[in-house]
Amino acid sequence: MNAAARLEALLGPALAEAILAAVREELAVDQETKTRSSMVGFCSVAEAAVTLGVSRRQVYRQVHEGRLPSRRVGERIVIPRAALR
Repeated sequence: MNAAARLEALLGPALAEAILAAVREELAVDQETKTRSSMVGFCSVAEAAVTLGVSRRQVYRQVHEGRLPSRRVGERIVIPRAALR
């Protein structure tokens, strides 16, 4: 019997699924934090948009037009924080 099945047996299916969803979310956040900590000096498109006071679409447009420097990290686009000053 795996951990999910034991939780379901002890707590019922609804509560077990809620707990498992919370754990999955926490693991995803932890993974995102690890990724971000390895990219000190860069920010996401969403963070750049907030900093610049524009929409994410506008940041993507500026990147595409070459007006905002960026790097690709896997599928993500990151912006050097120095470019936002």
